[in-house]
Amino acid sequence: MTARTEFYSPRPLTEDELRLRCPSIFANTAHPSRSNKFAPIATIEAVRALRQEGFEPFAAKQSLVRTDGTRDARSPWAKHLMRFRHSGAHMRSVGDSVLEIVLTNANNGQSGYHIDAGVFKLACLNGLVVKSKDWGGISIRHTGDPRMMVVEGTYQVIANAKKAMDAPAKWSKMLLSDARRLLFAQEAHKLRFGDDHRITPEQLLIHRRPADEGRDLWSIFNVVQENCVTGGLVGVREPGKRRRGTTRPLGAIDTNMRLNKALWELAEEFA
Repeated sequence: MTARTEFYSPRPLTEDELRLRCPSIFANTAHPSRSNKFAPIATIEAVRALRQEGFEPFAAKQSLVRTDGTRDARSPWAKHLMRFRHSGAHMRSVGDSVLEIVLTNANNGQSGYHIDAGVFKLACLNGLVVKSKDWGGISIRHTGDPRMMVVEGTYQVIANAKKAMDAPAKWSKMLLSDARRLLFAQEAHKLRFGDDHRITPEQLLIHRRPADEGRDLWSIFNVVQENCVTGGLVGVREPGKRRRGTTRPLGAIDTNMRLNKALWELAEEFA
Protein backbone atom coordinates (compact mmCIF):
# COMPACT_ATOMS: atom_id res chain seq x y z
CA MET A 1 0.00 0.00 0.00
CA THR A 2 1.49 3.34 -0.99
CA ALA A 3 1.07 6.64 0.80
CA ARG A 4 -2.58 7.68 0.82
CA THR A 5 -3.40 4.28 -0.72
CA GLU A 6 -2.84 5.56 -4.26
CA PHE A 7 -3.69 2.20 -5.80
CA TYR A 8 -7.35 3.11 -5.28
CA SER A 9 -9.35 4.45 -8.20
CA PRO A 10 -12.29 6.87 -7.83
CA ARG A 11 -14.23 4.71 -10.33
CA PRO A 12 -14.28 1.03 -11.35
CA LEU A 13 -11.08 -0.09 -13.06
CA THR A 14 -11.20 -1.29 -16.67
CA GLU A 15 -9.42 -4.46 -17.78
CA ASP A 16 -6.76 -2.37 -19.54
CA GLU A 17 -6.09 -0.50 -16.29
CA LEU A 18 -6.01 -3.76 -14.35
CA ARG A 19 -3.45 -5.16 -16.78
CA LEU A 20 -1.18 -2.15 -16.18
CA ARG A 21 -1.58 -2.10 -12.40
CA CYS A 22 -1.77 -5.81 -11.70
CA PRO A 23 -0.69 -8.01 -14.64
CA SER A 24 -0.54 -11.19 -12.55
CA ILE A 25 -4.35 -11.36 -12.35
CA PHE A 26 -4.33 -12.29 -16.06
CA ALA A 27 -1.82 -15.14 -15.70
CA ASN A 28 -3.28 -18.59 -16.43
CA THR A 29 -0.19 -20.75 -15.91
CA ALA A 30 1.03 -22.28 -12.68
CA HIS A 31 4.46 -21.85 -11.17
CA PRO A 32 6.83 -24.60 -12.42
CA SER A 33 7.01 -26.02 -8.90
CA ARG A 34 3.27 -26.90 -8.88
CA SER A 35 1.90 -30.38 -9.60
CA ASN A 36 -0.72 -31.31 -12.21
CA LYS A 37 -3.40 -31.14 -9.48
CA PHE A 38 -2.93 -27.37 -9.22
CA ALA A 39 -5.60 -25.52 -11.23
CA PRO A 40 -4.24 -22.09 -12.27
CA ILE A 41 -7.44 -20.24 -13.14
CA ALA A 42 -6.62 -16.61 -13.99
CA THR A 43 -8.00 -14.21 -11.41
CA ILE A 44 -9.45 -12.10 -14.22
CA GLU A 45 -11.98 -14.89 -14.81
CA ALA A 46 -13.16 -14.51 -11.22
CA VAL A 47 -13.22 -10.73 -11.71
CA ARG A 48 -15.45 -11.12 -14.78
CA ALA A 49 -17.76 -13.46 -12.88
CA LEU A 50 -18.02 -10.95 -10.02
CA ARG A 51 -18.72 -8.14 -12.49
CA GLN A 52 -21.71 -10.09 -13.80
CA GLU A 53 -23.00 -10.01 -10.21
CA GLY A 54 -22.50 -6.25 -9.95
CA PHE A 55 -19.16 -6.23 -8.08
CA GLU A 56 -16.67 -3.75 -9.54
CA PRO A 57 -12.92 -3.51 -8.77
CA PHE A 58 -11.77 -0.18 -7.36
CA ALA A 59 -8.25 -1.20 -6.31
CA ALA A 60 -5.61 -3.66 -7.47
CA LYS A 61 -1.98 -4.26 -6.60
CA GLN A 62 0.54 -7.08 -6.72
CA SER A 63 3.60 -8.01 -4.71
CA LEU A 64 7.16 -7.65 -5.88
CA VAL A 65 8.77 -11.06 -6.47
CA ARG A 66 12.50 -11.68 -6.35
CA THR A 67 13.61 -13.32 -9.61
CA ASP A 68 17.32 -14.09 -10.13
CA GLY A 69 18.17 -11.67 -7.35
CA THR A 70 16.08 -8.78 -8.74
CA ARG A 71 12.67 -7.44 -7.68
CA ASP A 72 10.21 -8.35 -10.44
CA ALA A 73 7.07 -6.20 -10.46
CA ARG A 74 5.43 -8.11 -13.31
CA SER A 75 5.88 -11.75 -12.34
CA PRO A 76 2.91 -13.84 -13.57
CA TRP A 77 2.93 -15.73 -10.28
CA ALA A 78 2.98 -12.76 -7.93
CA LYS A 79 0.46 -12.52 -5.14
CA HIS A 80 -2.15 -9.86 -5.83
CA LEU A 81 -4.94 -8.05 -3.99
CA MET A 82 -8.16 -6.55 -5.35
CA ARG A 83 -10.94 -4.61 -3.62
CA PHE A 84 -14.54 -4.68 -4.91
CA ARG A 85 -17.73 -2.76 -4.18
CA HIS A 86 -21.25 -3.63 -5.26
CA SER A 87 -23.25 -1.12 -7.25
CA GLY A 88 -26.54 -2.18 -5.68
CA ALA A 89 -28.13 -2.87 -2.33
CA HIS A 90 -25.65 -5.58 -1.36
CA MET A 91 -23.24 -2.95 -0.09
CA ARG A 92 -24.02 -0.56 2.74
CA SER A 93 -22.44 2.78 3.49
CA VAL A 94 -22.35 4.51 6.87
CA GLY A 95 -21.18 8.10 7.02
CA ASP A 96 -17.94 8.26 5.10
CA SER A 97 -17.30 4.50 4.93
CA VAL A 98 -18.37 1.72 2.57
CA LEU A 99 -18.21 -2.07 2.80
CA GLU A 100 -15.82 -3.80 0.39
CA ILE A 101 -14.78 -7.31 -0.60
CA VAL A 102 -11.03 -7.98 -0.51
CA LEU A 103 -9.79 -10.75 -2.84
CA THR A 104 -6.22 -12.09 -2.73
CA ASN A 105 -4.74 -14.84 -4.90
CA ALA A 106 -1.48 -16.17 -6.37
CA ASN A 107 -0.58 -18.87 -8.89
CA ASN A 108 2.67 -19.75 -7.13
CA GLY A 109 1.16 -22.32 -4.79
CA GLN A 110 1.65 -20.10 -1.72
CA SER A 111 -1.88 -18.75 -1.67
CA GLY A 112 -5.34 -19.81 -2.74
CA TYR A 113 -8.22 -17.41 -3.27
CA HIS A 114 -8.93 -15.58 -0.01
CA ILE A 115 -12.04 -13.43 0.37
CA ASP A 116 -12.28 -11.00 3.29
CA ALA A 117 -14.49 -8.10 4.27
CA GLY A 118 -13.05 -4.61 4.14
CA VAL A 119 -14.09 -1.05 4.96
CA PHE A 120 -13.11 1.89 2.76
CA LYS A 121 -12.92 5.29 4.49
CA LEU A 122 -13.70 8.03 1.99
CA ALA A 123 -12.21 10.87 4.04
CA CYS A 124 -8.63 9.61 3.87
CA LEU A 125 -8.85 7.22 0.88
CA ASN A 126 -7.87 4.49 3.31
CA GLY A 127 -8.74 0.81 3.02
CA LEU A 128 -9.22 -1.25 6.18
CA VAL A 129 -9.56 -5.02 6.44
CA VAL A 130 -11.94 -6.61 8.93
CA LYS A 131 -10.67 -9.59 10.89
CA SER A 132 -11.93 -12.71 9.13
CA LYS A 133 -12.66 -14.93 12.12
CA ASP A 134 -15.69 -12.80 12.99
CA TRP A 135 -16.92 -11.85 9.54
CA GLY A 136 -16.57 -15.15 7.75
CA GLY A 137 -13.47 -14.91 5.55
CA ILE A 138 -13.36 -17.61 2.87
CA SER A 139 -10.42 -19.60 1.46
CA ILE A 140 -10.69 -21.44 -1.89
CA ARG A 141 -8.07 -23.91 -3.08
CA HIS A 142 -6.69 -24.12 -6.61
CA THR A 143 -8.58 -27.27 -7.53
CA GLY A 144 -11.23 -27.33 -10.25
CA ASP A 145 -12.77 -24.08 -11.44
CA PRO A 146 -12.95 -21.55 -8.57
CA ARG A 147 -14.94 -18.88 -10.41
CA MET A 148 -18.37 -19.71 -9.03
CA MET A 149 -16.87 -20.57 -5.64
CA VAL A 150 -15.44 -17.05 -5.54
CA VAL A 151 -18.87 -15.56 -6.34
CA GLU A 152 -20.63 -17.73 -3.76
CA GLY A 153 -17.93 -17.00 -1.18
CA THR A 154 -18.27 -13.27 -1.83
CA TYR A 155 -22.00 -13.34 -1.05
CA GLN A 156 -21.32 -15.41 2.07
CA VAL A 157 -18.75 -12.92 3.34
CA ILE A 158 -21.11 -10.00 2.65
CA ALA A 159 -23.96 -11.70 4.50
CA ASN A 160 -21.72 -12.11 7.54
CA ALA A 161 -19.95 -8.77 7.27
CA LYS A 162 -22.80 -6.29 6.95
CA LYS A 163 -22.79 -5.97 10.74
CA ALA A 164 -19.20 -4.73 10.43
CA MET A 165 -20.69 -1.48 9.15
CA ASP A 166 -22.28 -0.99 12.55
CA ALA A 167 -18.80 -0.33 13.94
CA PRO A 168 -18.35 3.21 12.49
CA ALA A 169 -21.69 4.32 13.95
CA LYS A 170 -21.07 2.75 17.36
CA TRP A 171 -17.40 3.60 17.73
CA SER A 172 -17.95 7.25 16.74
CA LYS A 173 -20.10 7.65 19.89
CA MET A 174 -17.44 6.22 22.23
CA LEU A 175 -15.22 9.02 23.55
CA LEU A 176 -11.79 8.01 24.83
CA SER A 177 -9.94 9.69 27.66
CA ASP A 178 -6.36 10.83 27.12
CA ALA A 179 -5.15 7.78 28.99
CA ARG A 180 -7.23 5.42 26.82
CA ARG A 181 -6.11 7.14 23.62
CA LEU A 182 -2.48 6.68 24.63
CA LEU A 183 -3.08 3.07 25.62
CA PHE A 184 -4.63 2.37 22.19
CA ALA A 185 -1.61 3.95 20.48
CA GLN A 186 0.80 1.97 22.65
CA GLU A 187 -0.88 -1.33 21.78
CA ALA A 188 -0.96 -0.40 18.08
CA HIS A 189 2.72 0.57 18.26
CA LYS A 190 3.57 -2.95 19.50
CA LEU A 191 1.66 -4.46 16.57
CA ARG A 192 3.40 -2.28 13.97
CA PHE A 193 6.86 -1.55 15.35
CA GLY A 194 7.46 -4.11 18.11
CA ASP A 195 10.44 -3.06 20.22
CA ASP A 196 11.55 -0.34 17.77
CA HIS A 197 11.05 2.98 19.59
CA ARG A 198 12.36 5.35 16.93
CA ILE A 199 8.66 6.07 16.33
CA THR A 200 6.72 6.88 19.50
CA PRO A 201 3.12 5.85 20.29
CA GLU A 202 2.23 9.54 20.57
CA GLN A 203 3.10 10.02 16.89
CA LEU A 204 0.44 7.50 15.91
CA LEU A 205 -2.20 9.83 17.39
CA ILE A 206 -1.31 12.81 15.16
CA HIS A 207 -4.16 13.32 12.70
CA ARG A 208 -3.42 14.31 9.10
CA ARG A 209 -6.58 16.30 8.34
CA PRO A 210 -9.09 18.31 10.42
CA ALA A 211 -11.87 15.77 9.74
CA ASP A 212 -9.97 13.19 11.82
CA GLU A 213 -9.51 15.41 14.86
CA GLY A 214 -12.17 13.61 16.95
CA ARG A 215 -11.50 11.89 20.26
CA ASP A 216 -13.95 9.06 19.63
CA LEU A 217 -12.84 5.47 19.05
CA TRP A 218 -13.64 5.48 15.31
CA SER A 219 -11.55 8.61 14.71
CA ILE A 220 -8.66 7.38 16.86
CA PHE A 221 -8.71 3.98 15.16
CA ASN A 222 -8.56 5.52 11.69
CA VAL A 223 -5.80 7.99 12.60
CA VAL A 224 -3.66 5.26 14.15
CA GLN A 225 -4.32 2.84 11.29
CA GLU A 226 -3.36 5.43 8.67
CA ASN A 227 -0.15 6.35 10.49
CA CYS A 228 0.76 2.68 10.83
CA VAL A 229 0.11 1.79 7.20
CA THR A 230 0.86 4.78 4.98
CA GLY A 231 4.25 5.75 6.43
CA GLY A 232 5.75 9.22 6.48
CA LEU A 233 6.43 9.38 10.23
CA VAL A 234 9.82 10.84 11.12
CA GLY A 235 11.67 8.89 13.79
CA VAL A 236 14.13 10.06 16.39
CA ARG A 237 17.73 10.32 15.22
CA GLU A 238 19.78 7.20 15.94
CA PRO A 239 23.21 7.56 17.57
CA GLY A 240 25.92 7.88 14.96
CA LYS A 241 23.53 8.75 12.11
CA ARG A 242 23.21 12.20 10.56
CA ARG A 243 19.64 11.83 9.32
CA ARG A 244 16.40 10.82 10.95
CA GLY A 245 14.60 7.79 9.58
CA THR A 246 11.14 8.05 8.01
CA THR A 247 8.69 5.15 8.01
CA ARG A 248 7.82 3.66 4.64
CA PRO A 249 4.35 2.65 3.46
CA LEU A 250 3.47 -0.89 4.49
CA GLY A 251 3.46 -2.36 0.99
CA ALA A 252 3.62 -6.13 1.51
CA ILE A 253 0.15 -7.60 0.99
CA ASP A 254 0.33 -10.24 3.74
CA THR A 255 1.85 -7.87 6.30
CA ASN A 256 -0.70 -5.18 5.47
CA MET A 257 -3.60 -7.61 5.84
CA ARG A 258 -2.33 -8.99 9.15
CA LEU A 259 -1.80 -5.55 10.65
CA ASN A 260 -5.20 -4.28 9.50
CA LYS A 261 -6.99 -7.24 11.04
CA ALA A 262 -5.02 -6.94 14.28
CA LEU A 263 -5.82 -3.21 14.57
CA TRP A 264 -9.51 -3.91 13.96
CA GLU A 265 -9.48 -6.54 16.70
CA LEU A 266 -7.75 -4.07 19.02
CA ALA A 267 -10.47 -1.48 18.39
CA GLU A 268 -13.14 -4.10 19.10
CA GLU A 269 -11.50 -4.85 22.43
CA PHE A 270 -11.60 -1.15 23.32
CA ALA A 271 -15.25 -0.95 22.23
